[in-house]
Amino acid sequence: MKKWISLALVLALVLMLAACGTAAAPAQTEAPAAHETAETEKAVEPEFEPITLTFSMTEADGGVVAQGMDIMKEYVSQATGGAVTIDTYYASSLMAQDLEIESIMKGTLDMNACWFDWISPYMPKLEVLNVPYLFANWDHMNAYFSSDEATSLMDEVAETTGIRVFDSVYYKGVRCVNLNKDIKVTSRSDLDGVSIRMPSSEAWQNMGLALGANPVPLGASELYTALQTGAVDGQDNGFSTTISFSWYEVTKSVTVTGHMISAGVVTISEKVWQSLSPELQEILSEGVRQACEYISQTTIDQEASDVAFLEDNGITVYYLSDEELAAYRKEVSDYYFAQTDWVSGLDMELYNAIANLDY
Repeated sequence: MKKWISLALVLALVLMLAACGTAAAPAQTEAPAAHETAETEKAVEPEFEPITLTFSMTEADGGVVAQGMDIMKEYVSQATGGAVTIDTYYASSLMAQDLEIESIMKGTLDMNACWFDWISPYMPKLEVLNVPYLFANWDHMNAYFSSDEATSLMDEVAETTGIRVFDSVYYKGVRCVNLNKDIKVTSRSDLDGVSIRMPSSEAWQNMGLALGANPVPLGASELYTALQTGAVDGQDNGFSTTISFSWYEVTKSVTVTGHMISAGVVTISEKVWQSLSPELQEILSEGVRQACEYISQTTIDQEASDVAFLEDNGITVYYLSDEELAAYRKEVSDYYFAQTDWVSGLDMELYNAIANLDY
């Protein structure tokens, strides 16, 4: 009997060992499979050829917009493993403002930050975007440029001009009338005989006239001295731009007229864009989106502190009542649309689609 019990125990032990060996077998085949998957994933990761993109803009180094562009270039560098570099030149340190768009069209500049008034001389349809009081506020503007209609318009811009405008838009605040005189602007007559620096494009010069001022074309780099010497009486920009360029040092009053939503877009040469892989296009678009989101939110967060900063530096900041703003808006708009040579070529279908947008 003891002999049979011993044999049974030995047999049970053998069966247990066999079972353990069978259970362990799948683990031996899983490890190579996981290794092969990791190798496959590694193999499909996109590799990028080293390239350098040159970026120019008028905004001052250290300002909110420049900070946003630094975020863009850092993201692109990290996402491409350092293969793609964006060389940024701020405060028109590479070239004058009025040379940037043509340089992108010619292929001697890769990217810039601007607004559509820079591009509209080469695509008159965009003149609509320069009409004063087209956008009621930032929500209105952001809603339009987030729409499929805006995406189609940007494709048309690329095809017509050779300049690809990224979908994202960044907010720089409402534009104000900033003067080296203490004047609250509530009507066009308040700016009679007052010279205001406006960007050199025809659209901005017309804007200055519609506001009631004498517009003077002048580069941003020349403006501080012009304000200081009285060569011009003022300029129109948002709070952050006036502060970042130190123009507040030669300013006495700011009227928040809101005649234009101060905003910006990032552009790239369409020829360069089409030469990039879809993966790199996606990375650049995401970098621009992050930059625009940072600039917009930072500007919104800083607006109250910017006003306090200006007031602490002896500047009077005037806000218009609802009634004053409505009256001035009507005055400016009536004057603008009465100039038949300005509006005869406007795409009124596009204007009405934007002005009447439900947001």
